[in-house]
Amino acid sequence: MKFKVIKIIALVFILFAVINFTGMFFLNLKIFNKELKTSLKKNTYYSKSKHYDEERYHKKIDVYTYKLDSLLEINPVQTELFADKLIKKYKNESIFKKYKAIALFDQKRYEEALLIFKNIHIVYLGSIEANDNHRDIAICFENLKEYDSAIFYYKKATLDDSFFRIANCFEFKKENDSAIYYYSALLKELESRENKIFQIKNIDFLKQKIATLRSKK
Repeated sequence: MKFKVIKIIALVFILFAVINFTGMFFLNLKIFNKELKTSLKKNTYYSKSKHYDEERYHKKIDVYTYKLDSLLEINPVQTELFADKLIKKYKNESIFKKYKAIALFDQKRYEEALLIFKNIHIVYLGSIEANDNHRDIAICFENLKEYDSAIFYYKKATLDDSFFRIANCFEFKKENDSAIYYYSALLKELESRENKIFQIKNIDFLKQKIATLRSKK
């Protein structure tokens, strides 16, 4: 009889412990779920807030870019001054440095423009904009009559007008054979296009150019 009482007490104790443990487990689970939901809400809020800030920032940059575009057409000096202000405010935005360089170029201040184009060259490495940057550098060198450097960067640019510009530089250097080679390469490329009917003027111009250079030999 005594043994049965002890057994019953033990069972009651075990049952109480199980109920207590289960209750604590579900209570902790409930608290965890609540904390998780709160955390998710906070993260969602911060994520949306960050996205909104980034979107607003990029819209600002677009607005300033549009203003610089419009200003550049009528007043390169004012464009330079406005770009300077934006460069100070947005130090990580190389686009404003590029506008300043273009404004300097339009004022025929080629050496100053070249320094900026070369300065932002590192930023564009490996990107689509690298081709444009190479050409910008090359055009500055060409206007400074540093044709070897211009040719070097035109070759790196790999743009549609690269062959013509390289040929032009060789022509300025009086290296007619090299000029003919690049004019001929461009002519061949234009004649192979499906829409070459739209390139008739360019094709005729190149043929005349090549003929003129050959006659000088």
